[in-house]
Amino acid sequence: MTGVASAGRPDRADSFWRDRRGNVLIEAAFGLVLLVGLLTSGVEIARYVLLQQKLDRVAMTIGDLVSRSDQPSDAEIADIFAAVPNLVEPFDFATDGRVVVSAVRREDGGTAQVVWQRLNSAGIDASSEIGTVGAAATLPDGLTPETNDSLYIAEVFYDFQPLFGLDLVSAHRLYHRSVYRARK
Repeated sequence: MTGVASAGRPDRADSFWRDRRGNVLIEAAFGLVLLVGLLTSGVEIARYVLLQQKLDRVAMTIGDLVSRSDQPSDAEIADIFAAVPNLVEPFDFATDGRVVVSAVRREDGGTAQVVWQRLNSAGIDASSEIGTVGAAATLPDGLTPETNDSLYIAEVFYDFQPLFGLDLVSAHRLYHRSVYRARK
């Protein structure tokens, strides 16, 4: 006598398994989880790509502006650094970023050396991948300044933190660099 109670009504357990009224709600819950996952992933990827483009633009802009003068003054470089947070908005460059500008020169056929270097005042602790003042410059492959010629190298560092903590894009340091010859 399974499935039918003694009073002629279906058994509750049997009735529960045959009831289909909640199917749409369960399917909607699975679909909602999938949609939220796709939305957060899309936002995170778009944010990462936007930041990469902004940092690349900052490196190119700073390199271009510094190279316009054979010897830019500290005031000119400070003005250029002051514009960086505006170029990187809506990202917080003041706490998560750093800009390093280096001048590299090769005298009389010798090795290229870092002549001077300027860092923006705020941000993360990051040092130049080009080298330190007075030391031989570590330049990208195939890049060597002409004798008695200067190169200006703008390096941009940024500590990326994902918004949603997804494993899609992990937290790491982003690095962009631009190299310009001094314009006279």
